[in-house]
Amino acid sequence: MEMPEIGSEYVYKASADAPIERVRVVSIELQMTSFRAVIERIGRKTSVVTEAVPGKRLKVPWTEKSDFEAAERVWDRFRQVDLTECEEGLVHTFFDTFIPSHIAGLVIGAGHPFGSQLHPVAQVHDVNALSDVVGVPGSEFLQQADWAEVYGKLMLSPLGAMQLCKAACSHNPVPVLDYVLANERKAQHESLHGEPEFVSGRGRGARSADEAYDLYLRYDKPRYELLRQWCGHRAASVQERLIAAEAEVRRLDLLLVEATEQLKAADPSNDRVSEIVRAHRSDVIGPDSVRPVVERPLGSMDIAQPPQRRFQRVWH
Repeated sequence: MEMPEIGSEYVYKASADAPIERVRVVSIELQMTSFRAVIERIGRKTSVVTEAVPGKRLKVPWTEKSDFEAAERVWDRFRQVDLTECEEGLVHTFFDTFIPSHIAGLVIGAGHPFGSQLHPVAQVHDVNALSDVVGVPGSEFLQQADWAEVYGKLMLSPLGAMQLCKAACSHNPVPVLDYVLANERKAQHESLHGEPEFVSGRGRGARSADEAYDLYLRYDKPRYELLRQWCGHRAASVQERLIAAEAEVRRLDLLLVEATEQLKAADPSNDRVSEIVRAHRSDVIGPDSVRPVVERPLGSMDIAQPPQRRFQRVWH
């Protein structure tokens, strides 16, 4: 926020839900990273003539009151969107990982009218470049998305931000699925061996295998499954892929049998043909070797204990 001039009139709100007041700036007190302002209320009968308040309560100059009220109405509408904790966290992760910052980005920071809120409100910087992310013209995407114009900037509501993530997953699912598989492989390793060193807001520490598995179940697994849904991995599409894959495997099997028979007929003494046939039958790739399965760590009851040795009898 720009430093207000002494004597200028500003829109003042004592809290987020307080009504708008008209105040005049009497003096400014500079602090390390912010400032406090001594204000005088205009058009309100009160025993308090002046009051020192934090500078962040001075929203905009009084001449911009109508624009500020319009932005407040937009934010009130955006607040009606109630995303789940999983959806909200996933939107933050998706924007940080897959959405180029020059095209769109989440609004974070108290300097922005929506930045101090927890909901994932996004700002679109380049509407024309949205087609690179969602696969359709930006104007066509906005016809289906929840958005509003605030101070001349195109803002997506929390629902609109999630719609952008879904459209990006549908347009280009491969990088997203690769991201999920890579993180699940990491979670698979940590659920078996723990995490000897990790960094969090509380500093450095270690995480046991049980703690890593519990963290995966509560936070990571719901997000990864939701990402798969956004990429179109539902029952119908998975079934279609399965049928096509089985048909392709059958076709390649027939070609391999024909090729090995031709090689064997041309050179009966070639043992390499028999090795290829055996390897083809034994080294089968199954679902367990494709998708990482994150399992809980083994407990003491899951591990077979060695039998107790009886002491030999001693005869006297």
